[in-house]
Amino acid sequence: MAVRNKLIAGSLTVMLATAFVQYHEGTKNYAYRDPVGIPTWCTGETKITLGKKIEVGKTYFTDKECAQILEQSLQRYNKPLETLNYELERGAHIAFLDFTLNAGEATFNKSSMMRYLKQGNVRYACDSLLKYKYAQGIDCSKSKKCAGVWSRRFNEWKVCTNKISIEEFLLRVGKLPKEYVDAIED
Repeated sequence: MAVRNKLIAGSLTVMLATAFVQYHEGTKNYAYRDPVGIPTWCTGETKITLGKKIEVGKTYFTDKECAQILEQSLQRYNKPLETLNYELERGAHIAFLDFTLNAGEATFNKSSMMRYLKQGNVRYACDSLLKYKYAQGIDCSKSKKCAGVWSRRFNEWKVCTNKISIEEFLLRVGKLPKEYVDAIED
């Protein structure tokens, strides 16, 4: 059986997914603690270290190393989507990949999203993104403390349901990669 929803290095989907994740996560070339206290570096990374010992405030990464880490991370968090027996539309693919990278593979695998995707019900899976609006027990759709979580879920939902295309979203927020524009103009 052919693998579906595979990420191909340098592909348009990878370019757009990278930009979408970077928009939500930001990139810091050093180790820091995220809002819930987890040591984090580069573009929201918590696992791939490239062999470096992580010390908050002391470990630094180059732009190239952060890009390499994000590429490896996208590949890792894409694995559950590769188990589906059909190809997702690009927006939905990127939305679920962004969610998985943010919430974790275990959370995604046991979610209603994955159940719906396995049933082929992409619309219900997209709508389920909006259920994941809590951080440390706080409803982020109603709290400024964690409004970024709600904003991210809402953006994922809009892209997933084609309320806005991934390209239009990135264009509106000023993050559409130049390489993408060049590739579609050729």
